[in-house]
Amino acid sequence: MLELMDKSKIAKRYVWAISLLIIMCVMMWLTPDFLKALADFILTLKNA
Repeated sequence: MLELMDKSKIAKRYVWAISLLIIMCVMMWLTPDFLKALADFILTLKNA
């Protein structure tokens, strides 16, 4: 993967996007109620 990042800027952006997507999927898999907790947090910020 590191060899791809050295080749071009587009490949570097692609690798960063894929790794970010993987991190987000892992977070949602580890915490199934992540979206509900995030929504509750945003709603409490709006109401405050």
